[in-house]
Amino acid sequence: MYSLKKIGGMAAVIFLVFTFLKDTPIEAQFSKLAVAYTDSDLVVTSMPEYRVAQQTLQGAYQKSQQAVQNMTVGYQQKVDTYQQQQAMLTPDRRTAQEAELMQLQQEIQTMAAQQEQQLKDQELDLMIPIQEKVQVAINEIAVARGLDLIIRSPGLLYANDKTVTDITEELAIKLGISFTAPK
Repeated sequence: MYSLKKIGGMAAVIFLVFTFLKDTPIEAQFSKLAVAYTDSDLVVTSMPEYRVAQQTLQGAYQKSQQAVQNMTVGYQQKVDTYQQQQAMLTPDRRTAQEAELMQLQQEIQTMAAQQEQQLKDQELDLMIPIQEKVQVAINEIAVARGLDLIIRSPGLLYANDKTVTDITEELAIKLGISFTAPK
């Protein structure tokens, strides 16, 4: 299934290709266009920085989950105590404890939402420099090879190996990663 982001990205690539080619005769269009593709996601996930970022995020996630779980356990204990004492409480005291429980439940939900947002922010903080490093390497390869267009391969359905080059392995080498791109 395609996300709107991927569909929008593919539409932008198609638009750029057609804009670039619109005033050129068909036979000359493809002889002028130097195209390559790469699986930058494969390269990113092979980077040591990515593994460190994932470990950091996993640790932060576990810490966050533990904090929410601890608060939930405390809340459940208060609910259990309230249920045991409910029959003996005065109406005013019952109302006060119910309000306290509702507030505690709201605090748990707020904390969980804040923790989730902090994790998303931390993920961005960790991933943006990695993505930028990959993009710089892609740009350098494009300039060095005289490429007009580099396509992200997970969205690529077909590429003629005679006219379109896979630069995934070259990208990995440029980033100091040793692996062989799957064929």
